[in-house]
Amino acid sequence: MEIKKRRVPPTSVVAAAPDADNVARAQQAKILKITTRKTYSSKLNCLSEWHSLHYPDCVSKEDGRTKQQSWIKWIRILENSECRFRRHV
Repeated sequence: MEIKKRRVPPTSVVAAAPDADNVARAQQAKILKITTRKTYSSKLNCLSEWHSLHYPDCVSKEDGRTKQQSWIKWIRILENSECRFRRHV
């Protein structure tokens, strides 16, 4: 007596693989996005603090919060600065 194995249609197996792949890719992209946002946010905060100490004209304060002005203005000030390569103490 031979036991017949139940055959799974290939369409259901193939359909499951892309869904799992998409879920994994979406999760990885979400983690990368959050990590990247935290990294750049941290760098931005450090740079803003440094600029507020050395170039207070670039940062305006309203309602107790520091507002950042455009990066272009900061870059122009750094380009025109005489001591841009010297370490500020």
